[in-house]
Amino acid sequence: MPWQAASPPPGSYDPTIDANYAAAARGLGDLRQDVERTNTRSANDLSLAIGADGQSGIGQQKAWSLSDNMRSRTRSQEDHGTATANLGRQYGNLARSQGQQAQQAGAVGGGALADALLKRTANQGREQSGLDTSLSRTLADLSTSDQRIEKSAQDRVGNATLDYGRGVEDRNQVQVPRAQREFTQFGIDSEQQRAFGASNAGLYRAPVRPANEFKSAGGTSYRVLKGKTTRFMLPNGQIVSTRPR
Repeated sequence: MPWQAASPPPGSYDPTIDANYAAAARGLGDLRQDVERTNTRSANDLSLAIGADGQSGIGQQKAWSLSDNMRSRTRSQEDHGTATANLGRQYGNLARSQGQQAQQAGAVGGGALADALLKRTANQGREQSGLDTSLSRTLADLSTSDQRIEKSAQDRVGNATLDYGRGVEDRNQVQVPRAQREFTQFGIDSEQQRAFGASNAGLYRAPVRPANEFKSAGGTSYRVLKGKTTRFMLPNGQIVSTRPR
Protein backbone atom coordinates (compact mmCIF):
# COMPACT_ATOMS: atom_id res chain seq x y z
CA MET A 1 0.00 0.00 0.00
CA PRO A 2 1.20 3.57 -0.65
CA TRP A 3 2.52 5.36 2.36
CA GLN A 4 0.07 7.58 4.17
CA ALA A 5 0.85 9.79 7.12
CA ALA A 6 -1.08 8.65 10.18
CA SER A 7 -3.47 11.21 11.61
CA PRO A 8 -2.60 12.76 14.96
CA PRO A 9 -4.48 11.08 17.83
CA PRO A 10 -7.72 12.74 18.99
CA GLY A 11 -7.13 15.20 21.75
CA SER A 12 -3.89 16.48 20.28
CA TYR A 13 -5.63 19.06 18.04
CA ASP A 14 -8.74 21.27 17.98
CA PRO A 15 -11.83 18.98 17.83
CA THR A 16 -13.60 21.61 15.75
CA ILE A 17 -11.62 20.34 12.77
CA ASP A 18 -13.26 16.92 13.02
CA ALA A 19 -16.69 18.48 13.53
CA ASN A 20 -16.30 20.65 10.43
CA TYR A 21 -15.09 17.70 8.37
CA ALA A 22 -18.05 15.58 9.50
CA ALA A 23 -20.41 18.42 8.61
CA ALA A 24 -18.83 18.67 5.16
CA ALA A 25 -19.29 14.91 4.66
CA ARG A 26 -22.96 15.18 5.62
CA GLY A 27 -23.36 18.10 3.26
CA LEU A 28 -21.89 16.11 0.39
CA GLY A 29 -24.19 13.19 1.19
CA ASP A 30 -27.19 15.50 1.33
CA LEU A 31 -26.22 17.01 -2.02
CA ARG A 32 -26.03 13.58 -3.63
CA GLN A 33 -29.49 12.71 -2.29
CA ASP A 34 -30.88 16.05 -3.47
CA VAL A 35 -29.45 15.52 -6.95
CA GLU A 36 -30.86 12.00 -7.14
CA ARG A 37 -34.28 13.23 -6.02
CA THR A 38 -34.20 16.14 -8.46
CA ASN A 39 -33.21 13.86 -11.34
CA THR A 40 -36.04 11.46 -10.51
CA ARG A 41 -38.58 14.27 -10.32
CA SER A 42 -37.28 15.80 -13.53
CA ALA A 43 -37.69 12.45 -15.30
CA ASN A 44 -41.27 12.17 -14.03
CA ASP A 45 -42.01 15.76 -15.04
CA LEU A 46 -40.62 15.10 -18.51
CA SER A 47 -42.82 12.04 -18.91
CA LEU A 48 -45.89 14.06 -17.91
CA ALA A 49 -44.91 17.01 -20.09
CA ILE A 50 -44.35 15.11 -23.32
CA GLY A 51 -47.32 12.78 -22.73
CA ALA A 52 -45.73 9.87 -24.56
CA ASP A 53 -48.90 7.85 -23.94
CA GLY A 54 -51.06 10.54 -25.54
CA GLN A 55 -53.01 10.93 -22.30
CA SER A 56 -51.29 14.02 -20.92
CA GLY A 57 -49.14 17.02 -21.71
CA ILE A 58 -47.95 17.68 -25.24
CA GLY A 59 -49.16 14.31 -26.53
CA GLN A 60 -52.70 14.96 -25.31
CA GLN A 61 -52.75 18.51 -26.69
CA LYS A 62 -51.58 17.24 -30.07
CA ALA A 63 -54.24 14.52 -30.08
CA TRP A 64 -56.96 17.04 -29.20
CA SER A 65 -55.86 19.48 -31.92
CA LEU A 66 -55.70 16.77 -34.59
CA SER A 67 -59.10 15.49 -33.47
CA ASP A 68 -60.55 19.00 -33.79
CA ASN A 69 -59.16 19.26 -37.31
CA MET A 70 -60.60 15.88 -38.23
CA ARG A 71 -64.00 16.96 -36.94
CA SER A 72 -63.79 20.20 -38.94
CA ARG A 73 -62.76 18.22 -42.03
CA THR A 74 -65.72 15.84 -41.68
CA ARG A 75 -68.20 18.68 -41.09
CA SER A 76 -66.86 20.64 -44.05
CA GLN A 77 -67.31 17.63 -46.32
CA GLU A 78 -70.81 17.03 -44.94
CA ASP A 79 -71.71 20.69 -45.44
CA HIS A 80 -70.35 20.53 -48.99
CA GLY A 81 -72.47 17.48 -49.70
CA THR A 82 -75.57 19.16 -48.30
CA ALA A 83 -74.93 22.37 -50.25
CA THR A 84 -74.37 20.37 -53.44
CA ALA A 85 -77.62 18.48 -52.93
CA ASN A 86 -79.51 21.71 -52.23
CA LEU A 87 -78.03 23.30 -55.32
CA GLY A 88 -79.16 20.33 -57.42
CA ARG A 89 -82.70 20.56 -56.01
CA GLN A 90 -82.73 24.31 -56.61
CA TYR A 91 -81.89 23.97 -60.27
CA GLY A 92 -84.14 20.95 -60.63
CA ASN A 93 -87.06 22.99 -59.31
CA LEU A 94 -86.05 25.82 -61.64
CA ALA A 95 -86.06 23.42 -64.62
CA ARG A 96 -89.53 22.13 -63.76
CA SER A 97 -90.82 25.66 -63.26
CA GLN A 98 -89.45 26.80 -66.61
CA GLY A 99 -90.87 23.72 -68.29
CA GLN A 100 -94.34 24.40 -66.84
CA GLN A 101 -94.14 28.01 -67.96
CA ALA A 102 -93.18 26.92 -71.45
CA GLN A 103 -96.11 24.48 -71.60
CA GLN A 104 -98.51 27.20 -70.50
CA ALA A 105 -97.09 29.45 -73.19
CA GLY A 106 -97.41 26.65 -75.74
CA ALA A 107 -93.66 26.58 -76.35
CA VAL A 108 -93.01 22.87 -75.87
CA GLY A 109 -89.67 21.70 -77.33
CA GLY A 110 -88.14 24.69 -79.15
CA GLY A 111 -85.09 26.78 -78.65
CA ALA A 112 -86.35 28.60 -75.54
CA LEU A 113 -86.10 25.48 -73.37
CA ALA A 114 -82.73 24.56 -74.83
CA ASP A 115 -81.44 28.06 -74.13
CA ALA A 116 -82.79 27.87 -70.56
CA LEU A 117 -81.08 24.50 -70.06
CA LEU A 118 -77.74 25.92 -71.17
CA LYS A 119 -78.07 28.87 -68.81
CA ARG A 120 -79.11 26.66 -65.88
CA THR A 121 -76.21 24.30 -66.50
CA ALA A 122 -73.72 27.16 -66.67
CA ASN A 123 -75.05 28.87 -63.56
CA GLN A 124 -75.20 25.62 -61.58
CA GLY A 125 -71.65 24.81 -62.69
CA ARG A 126 -70.37 28.18 -61.48
CA GLU A 127 -72.06 27.85 -58.11
CA GLN A 128 -70.89 24.25 -57.74
CA SER A 129 -67.36 25.35 -58.61
CA GLY A 130 -67.53 27.89 -55.79
CA LEU A 131 -68.61 25.18 -53.34
CA ASP A 132 -65.85 22.84 -54.54
CA THR A 133 -63.20 25.56 -54.28
CA SER A 134 -64.29 26.48 -50.77
CA LEU A 135 -64.09 22.83 -49.66
CA SER A 136 -60.71 22.35 -51.34
CA ARG A 137 -59.28 25.38 -49.57
CA THR A 138 -60.69 24.29 -46.23
CA LEU A 139 -59.20 20.80 -46.57
CA ALA A 140 -55.84 22.26 -47.65
CA ASP A 141 -55.81 24.60 -44.64
CA LEU A 142 -56.64 21.75 -42.29
CA SER A 143 -53.87 19.63 -43.80
CA THR A 144 -51.39 22.47 -43.23
CA SER A 145 -52.68 22.83 -39.69
CA ASP A 146 -52.13 19.10 -39.09
CA GLN A 147 -48.51 19.42 -40.22
CA ARG A 148 -47.93 22.44 -38.00
CA ILE A 149 -49.48 20.69 -34.99
CA GLU A 150 -47.17 17.71 -35.52
CA LYS A 151 -44.10 19.95 -35.95
CA SER A 152 -44.97 22.06 -32.93
CA ALA A 153 -45.41 18.95 -30.78
CA GLN A 154 -42.08 17.56 -31.98
CA ASP A 155 -40.33 20.84 -31.18
CA ARG A 156 -41.87 21.04 -27.72
CA VAL A 157 -40.91 17.43 -26.95
CA GLY A 158 -37.41 18.09 -28.24
CA ASN A 159 -37.01 21.23 -26.13
CA ALA A 160 -38.36 19.53 -23.00
CA THR A 161 -36.04 16.55 -23.52
CA LEU A 162 -33.08 18.86 -24.13
CA ASP A 163 -33.78 20.85 -20.96
CA TYR A 164 -34.07 17.63 -18.96
CA GLY A 165 -30.81 16.26 -20.37
CA ARG A 166 -28.95 19.49 -19.67
CA GLY A 167 -30.25 19.62 -16.12
CA VAL A 168 -29.13 16.05 -15.41
CA GLU A 169 -25.76 16.72 -17.04
CA ASP A 170 -25.20 19.87 -14.99
CA ARG A 171 -26.07 18.12 -11.75
CA ASN A 172 -24.26 14.83 -12.37
CA GLN A 173 -21.22 16.06 -14.27
CA VAL A 174 -20.68 19.53 -12.81
CA GLN A 175 -22.41 20.10 -9.49
CA VAL A 176 -21.62 16.78 -7.80
CA PRO A 177 -18.03 16.46 -9.10
CA ARG A 178 -17.23 19.98 -7.96
CA ALA A 179 -18.67 19.30 -4.54
CA GLN A 180 -16.68 16.05 -4.35
CA ARG A 181 -13.52 17.90 -5.38
CA GLU A 182 -14.02 20.53 -2.69
CA PHE A 183 -14.78 17.88 -0.08
CA THR A 184 -11.61 15.99 -0.97
CA GLN A 185 -9.56 19.16 -0.72
CA PHE A 186 -11.27 20.05 2.55
CA GLY A 187 -10.19 16.66 3.90
CA ILE A 188 -6.58 17.35 2.89
CA ASP A 189 -6.72 20.79 4.48
CA SER A 190 -8.26 19.35 7.64
CA GLU A 191 -5.53 16.75 7.92
CA GLN A 192 -2.90 19.45 7.61
CA GLN A 193 -4.64 21.48 10.30
CA ARG A 194 -4.70 18.47 12.62
CA ALA A 195 -1.00 17.83 12.09
CA PHE A 196 -0.14 21.52 12.50
CA GLY A 197 -2.15 21.89 15.70
CA ALA A 198 -0.83 18.69 17.26
CA SER A 199 2.75 19.51 16.28
CA ASN A 200 2.56 23.00 17.76
CA ALA A 201 1.22 21.50 20.97
CA GLY A 202 4.20 19.15 21.10
CA LEU A 203 1.87 16.14 21.04
CA TYR A 204 2.62 14.84 17.57
CA ARG A 205 5.56 14.32 15.29
CA ALA A 206 4.74 13.97 11.64
CA PRO A 207 6.02 10.74 10.09
CA VAL A 208 8.28 10.92 7.09
CA ARG A 209 7.50 9.38 3.73
CA PRO A 210 9.85 6.48 2.90
CA ALA A 211 12.79 7.71 0.86
CA ASN A 212 12.21 5.07 -1.80
CA GLU A 213 8.53 5.90 -2.43
CA PHE A 214 7.52 8.17 -5.30
CA LYS A 215 4.54 9.09 -7.43
CA SER A 216 4.47 8.82 -11.20
CA ALA A 217 3.26 11.60 -13.47
CA GLY A 218 0.00 9.69 -13.75
CA GLY A 219 -0.46 9.68 -9.97
CA THR A 220 0.53 6.07 -9.29
CA SER A 221 2.49 5.51 -6.08
CA TYR A 222 5.41 3.10 -6.28
CA ARG A 223 8.50 2.10 -4.37
CA VAL A 224 11.96 1.60 -5.81
CA LEU A 225 13.48 -1.75 -4.82
CA LYS A 226 17.26 -1.82 -5.03
CA GLY A 227 19.15 -4.97 -5.97
CA LYS A 228 21.08 -6.38 -8.85
CA THR A 229 18.41 -4.81 -11.00
CA THR A 230 16.11 -1.95 -10.07
CA ARG A 231 12.51 -3.02 -9.68
CA PHE A 232 9.35 -1.19 -8.68
CA MET A 233 6.57 -2.22 -6.32
CA LEU A 234 3.04 -1.05 -7.09
CA PRO A 235 0.37 -0.25 -4.46
CA ASN A 236 -1.13 -3.75 -4.82
CA GLY A 237 2.23 -5.35 -4.05
CA GLN A 238 2.97 -6.31 -7.63
CA ILE A 239 6.66 -5.98 -8.57
CA VAL A 240 7.47 -4.77 -12.07
CA SER A 241 10.68 -3.99 -13.90
CA THR A 242 9.40 -0.87 -15.63
CA ARG A 243 8.92 2.43 -13.83
CA PRO A 244 5.20 3.36 -13.68
CA ARG A 245 4.10 6.26 -15.80
